[in-house]
Amino acid sequence: MKFLKFLIAVFGLLFLFSFLAANTFAVTETDGDLQVTYDPLFPSSIIWYPGLSVTKPITVKNVGGSMHTAYINASNTSQTGGIADMYLFKITEGSTDRYGGSDNKTMKSFWDAGNLTLSGIPAGNSTTYDITITMPSSAGNDYQNQTAKFDFTIGFVGTTETVTVSGGGGGAVAGAATTVCNDQKPGSAPILVSVISGTNNVTLNWNKATDPVSYYLVAYGISPNNNSYGNPNVGDKNSTSYTVSNLSGGITYCFIVRAGNGCTPGDFSNQICTTPLGGTVNGIANSFAPNVLGVSTPSAGLAAQKPGEIKGAEVVAVCQNCVWWPIILAEAVLLLLYRKCRKKWWPSLLLPVAAYLLFRYFNRHCYLPDAFCRYFPILDAGVFLLFWLDKIFSKIAPHH
Repeated sequence: MKFLKFLIAVFGLLFLFSFLAANTFAVTETDGDLQVTYDPLFPSSIIWYPGLSVTKPITVKNVGGSMHTAYINASNTSQTGGIADMYLFKITEGSTDRYGGSDNKTMKSFWDAGNLTLSGIPAGNSTTYDITITMPSSAGNDYQNQTAKFDFTIGFVGTTETVTVSGGGGGAVAGAATTVCNDQKPGSAPILVSVISGTNNVTLNWNKATDPVSYYLVAYGISPNNNSYGNPNVGDKNSTSYTVSNLSGGITYCFIVRAGNGCTPGDFSNQICTTPLGGTVNGIANSFAPNVLGVSTPSAGLAAQKPGEIKGAEVVAVCQNCVWWPIILAEAVLLLLYRKCRKKWWPSLLLPVAAYLLFRYFNRHCYLPDAFCRYFPILDAGVFLLFWLDKIFSKIAPHH
């Protein structure tokens, strides 16, 4: 019975945490019939690199009694170095492009468009518009230290009701600022010595690059000199091997490796192509993403990089999933088992510490946007405190 009560309490904590996170980070503003809810949008803390695409939602609700049509425009715009002409800008509603998309509109085009009509919203209904900004993979180093900043103004056509999503209230919409990196370039390129084909996987082996090195990047494509997909951090300076999984059998893949030091990339290795065994699989290789080479390059080929290029290779990585709930559930079960042993309390401190270390291990190369992952340490500590508070109160509570 105690086991069941504790698990219910744990899942109650998870639900409360989820609710608080959703309501803490979302901002809601209302003007007449117009209600706009948004998370902090494009903060200056984002480290932009070629190929990075960031999508943020804005929910617009019609709280009035009649149909309204929503519009959006840009205000308080500013840029340096023509950077707004480089960024791609798109607004979608579900699967429908409301602006940009296949015709590759730029941020500057959006600024110049004026009031852009989005869609009609019936009385009492709401809809969500996804704002996507993309730094093209072809972007060069001319955009270092350049910025683009603007506000969104959202309103209903034919009314004076508007909401401005600006830097106040945690809703910053600051455009991208690339960052100069002064870390020293690795002394040499790694040498890719072998590529071993397996069943739907390929294992790469390389000789290490000369220091300074802090990580290795692996990229691949389905033809020579066409590095379509990358994993920006496959291991630390001592790494000499990596297995790329979720590849289709019978298809030829070409691989390269590159070392990096902090935010400065090194030169690419030689390239080796191979064909794995196995059947056809869907999607791309696990832990890889399109157009992720970490820095801007003149092309997707084997061009050498120079120190001080656009930052992002090591700091920003891409992963498919954040692993958190199996770790929390295992921690809760182990705490309950420990409780049955009736030992001293302080050794149980090792469990939340171990849970945190496991979380860091499984998610070490991920950018973790959702609340459960960003605030896992708080959640981890909360489960531990909940366990001991339950134990303490069960001792002092009167028994019948």
